[in-house]
Amino acid sequence: MASAFTVAEPSGDADSCANYTDGSSRIMGDITGDGVFNSTDALAMARLASNPENICCVDIDLDGTFTPTDYELAYNVSIGQYSWIAPYGMGTCDAPIIPAKESGDYYYCSNNSVRGDITADGVANNLDASIVYNMALGNVPLPTNICCIDIDLSNSVTTLDAFTMQAVAVGNYTADMGACNAPVIPTARYCADYADGQSRLQGDATGDGIVDNADATLISNMVSGNVPIDPGNICCLDVDSDDVVTETDYRLVSQINVGN
Repeated sequence: MASAFTVAEPSGDADSCANYTDGSSRIMGDITGDGVFNSTDALAMARLASNPENICCVDIDLDGTFTPTDYELAYNVSIGQYSWIAPYGMGTCDAPIIPAKESGDYYYCSNNSVRGDITADGVANNLDASIVYNMALGNVPLPTNICCIDIDLSNSVTTLDAFTMQAVAVGNYTADMGACNAPVIPTARYCADYADGQSRLQGDATGDGIVDNADATLISNMVSGNVPIDPGNICCLDVDSDDVVTETDYRLVSQINVGN
């Protein structure tokens, strides 16, 4: 599904974010310099051919650059998708405020976003994985900049990214995915001991201490190739002990789940 606001690369004349003639700091987003921020400014930002000499009023996500994410954020503020406090909304150049999501299913990544943290709450968790899964299926719009959810750096968002995020959240992958400006591809660590040092249960692919349908689903995705397998440690996945993870292991875990 396309983003809520799609624009081409900026075109047109660049303006400045200099202080107003009375010396007051420019309102964030007010690229036209008329003292207010509105949809006219958002559209003007979309037409910029190059960065203004002073980018403070158009660097909406405060990452030090002017990118499509900035005018996408500005547009969504202008239509009520993001928080708005009149008359300044996103603050001023000397006191900027990054807008917060107000309503709807709109998300964004900026160049310094934590990878995997599409909700921008500072932590990558199962909620983020669920949102990205729905993005991959087309149920939730993708942001223009996908750097924080393209976990495998494939230049696309797929269910593999969501599964990897989920694996990171439950400890089955290394936790560090880096930031958009310094990405790290996490590596699998399935079947590691539990946090208390106890050995992993056979069939507990998710690492939550029980063997249930979630484990069967995860192993099924491994068998089908949707989720990579850590070749260094498959002890909890290889339920039939034949040194490979196959459909048989999936069926055995499914039977354990239903009590057979």
